[in-house]
Amino acid sequence: MSPFFISECSVGTAGACGSVYLNRSFEAALRKRLGKHEAQVLRPKTLAAILRNFDQFIKLEFKDDPNVPCLSFPIAGTVDITEAGIEDGFMTMTRFLTPIRSLIVRGELREIFLPVFEKVLNLIKGQIEQVGSRYGSGSLKVHVLAFDTNADGISCWWPRRECLSP
Repeated sequence: MSPFFISECSVGTAGACGSVYLNRSFEAALRKRLGKHEAQVLRPKTLAAILRNFDQFIKLEFKDDPNVPCLSFPIAGTVDITEAGIEDGFMTMTRFLTPIRSLIVRGELREIFLPVFEKVLNLIKGQIEQVGSRYGSGSLKVHVLAFDTNADGISCWWPRRECLSP
C-alpha cells in the first residue's frame, strides 16, 4: 500500500467559531436565565463547575435529538429558584420552544449550538468552493445536507475522498 498524503487545499479564512464560542454562548444563556440571581448563584467555583460540566458532558453529547427535549445539569449549593428553572440543585434548559413547569417558553440549547454549527458549516462551504475553483469541480467530495435552524436537526456526511497533493 502506498503512503497516503493529504495537503492543505484552501487558504484558511481564520474565521472564529467552534468550541470556545459554544462555551461563551452557554455562559451568556446561563447568566440571562439567572437574571437578578446571577451574583447569588454564579460564585467563581460554582461557575467553574458548571462550565466544566458543559464542556465535558453537555457539549460532547448534544445531538439536537427530538427525543431529548430538555437537559438538566447540576448547580451546586443553590436553593430552588423557580423563575430561573432551578429545582433540587439542577437547572433545566430546553431544546425546543416548549414550556417546562412554570418556566417561560424556551429553546435555549438550540440558541447556544445552532448559530455556531451554522458558522462552521458556512466556513466548510467556503473552503469547498475555494477548492472547487482551484482544482476543479468535484476534486473534493463532501456532502453536507442543507442546514436549517428550524429543522428537527442537522446531519453531515464526511468526505469520501480527501484532497490529495497534486
